Amino acid sequence: MIQTLKILTFLWILTRGSVDVQAQISQIPLSFSKTESEEVISAPISVTHKDGITFLVINAPKSTIPHMKLRIRNSNSEWQGWQALTIDIHQNEHDDEGLTSARTMMVALSAGQAFQLSVPSTIVSNSIIAELFHDSTPLTKTASFSTMPGCVCESILYKSRVQWNCPEGAESPQWLPVISDAKTFVVHHQAGTANAPYDATVRGIWAFHTYSSGNGWGDIGYNWLIAPDGFIYQGRAWVADQFEEVRGAHMCACNSNKIGICLLGDLTNNQPTQKAYEALVKLIGAKACQFNIEPDTTTITPIREVSGCVDKSAPNIIGHKHGCPTGYTACPGDAFAPMIEKLRDDVAEYVNGCASTTKDELDYAVFLVPNPVSNLLSMETSIPYDHIHIINAYGHLVKQLKVNEGLLSFTIDVGDLVPGSYFVKCFEKKGKVRLERFVKM
Repeated sequence: MIQTLKILTFLWILTRGSVDVQAQISQIPLSFSKTESEEVISAPISVTHKDGITFLVINAPKSTIPHMKLRIRNSNSEWQGWQALTIDIHQNEHDDEGLTSARTMMVALSAGQAFQLSVPSTIVSNSIIAELFHDSTPLTKTASFSTMPGCVCESILYKSRVQWNCPEGAESPQWLPVISDAKTFVVHHQAGTANAPYDATVRGIWAFHTYSSGNGWGDIGYNWLIAPDGFIYQGRAWVADQFEEVRGAHMCACNSNKIGICLLGDLTNNQPTQKAYEALVKLIGAKACQFNIEPDTTTITPIREVSGCVDKSAPNIIGHKHGCPTGYTACPGDAFAPMIEKLRDDVAEYVNGCASTTKDELDYAVFLVPNPVSNLLSMETSIPYDHIHIINAYGHLVKQLKVNEGLLSFTIDVGDLVPGSYFVKCFEKKGKVRLERFVKM
């Protein structure tokens, strides 16, 4: 029996400065042949690129993947043993449940390697599609950033989307970022291959989350990712490239009010590296400080139950599995999930150890009351600001006003704004900018 599957290739090339960033997802035709057993095997598919890394996923019916196997031929033409394929536990995280197709975990292939699939002959079908994403983008340097105003924990290092060469840069034209007030940190593991250079792994995850036929979310699902070497990566695009509290796609389709953080690699049998864990503690601590979230308390947030998303009390730091029905997923891995309680304690200790409010914070403070607000928003500032912008959750300017010279206390009428999250952006004459959030009821 020969089974040939269709081919379809998505190709886009973006140029920024002197760097050409090329991303390509190919749906590869597979030919299956009978064997002496009850299984059929695909013809070998070789990696033809001579540089970079090629990432592979298989899209197939959910009921088929647990019966499929993969083997890889190395560059010395030696076949490795057959390995069982597993379903990507993060695939169905954007919309509601009910998908009948699934995707395997991502596998990394190098130049000169090839792969084959083995499938029971009774369930082979043309719904089995191999998708490849090849990445040969050059490495870039890591840049530093300071935590946003209002937080006094130490600055942390991270790579922005531009710095890890996301093919769509800081933007996400396929999915409009939406503000979602941060309340809960959700910790994940990739549950797949993660080898240096980690920029390429992040781009591989981005490509399959954004354009794979099994996802098509329009952007990467996580808000942040952390590599085994401790480097932190920006995930999902921000509103107007500055408001980072955006809804992701990572927790059993109950993603509102969540910050999703993914540790690269598989933590089923192994703990995260010390560098990755320390980076996780610092990242959550900085963001908890920034968004005024208590690491070791609880809050009301959407949690997935069998009936759907339900607002329930939950710890402010949870693992993926803790926000989903029992048995839905083992993420963030059997080895790491039991450590989430310790993680809460470590983050709380880190935040409590941060320095007290600095003089600079007090000098430029902006106070908004009441918050949430229905009509009149009162503002008190420590220094006189020159002008003020009010920006909505999509990054659009909805109000602007000039502040009378020397005025430190005044009222803004926001009664005409639609309910939702907004930001007050205060501009000082010498260039200092202060950002504060409020909620319009």
